[in-house]
Amino acid sequence: LGLDNSDFVSEVPDDLVSGYFPYNGNSLYEAERLYGDELGSADGGIISTAYDMGRFMKMLAEGQVVNSQSLQKMTDWFDIPVEGDDDDETKFTRNGFGLEYYETPEGITYGHTGAVDGFYTLMFYFPEQQTTFIYQINGGTDFDAWLDAVDELRKAIFS
Repeated sequence: LGLDNSDFVSEVPDDLVSGYFPYNGNSLYEAERLYGDELGSADGGIISTAYDMGRFMKMLAEGQVVNSQSLQKMTDWFDIPVEGDDDDETKFTRNGFGLEYYETPEGITYGHTGAVDGFYTLMFYFPEQQTTFIYQINGGTDFDAWLDAVDELRKAIFS
C-alpha cells in the first residue's frame, strides 16, 4: 500500500509525539506514560502520519484495499441509536462495517474516528469531491471544542 510511516506497535517509540490531557485538576501528563492495554490492540495500537492516513482512506474508497464485496458491506449504511441530549428523543448515527457516515454542508462523508488518552484522530473521505480529510491532535479532553475545530477546518477547506 505504500504506507511508509504507519506501524502496528506494542510499545511507544521514542520519537513519537506525546499526547497531553488534563489529569487531576490542571496538571498535564504525557499520555504515552499512561498507556495500558491500548498498545498492541485495535484501540491505539496503530501509529500513522496524516499523509499515510489520507493515502489509505483514498485507496480504500477507490476499492484498492479490500474487494468490492467487502467495500459494499463497509458502505451499506445502517442506523445506530445514540444517547440523545436532554430530551428523551432517540438520536441515530449511521455506520457501515468499520466506517462512520455523516452528512455535512459539503456533502456526504465517511471514514473513521478514534481516540486514546491525549490523542484524537479523524479520517474521512468526501466522495463527491474525491477528497480526504485527516485531522489529528495531541491534546485535550474537550470533545466539543475538538468537533468545533474540525467543523471550522472542513469549512475552510471546502470554501
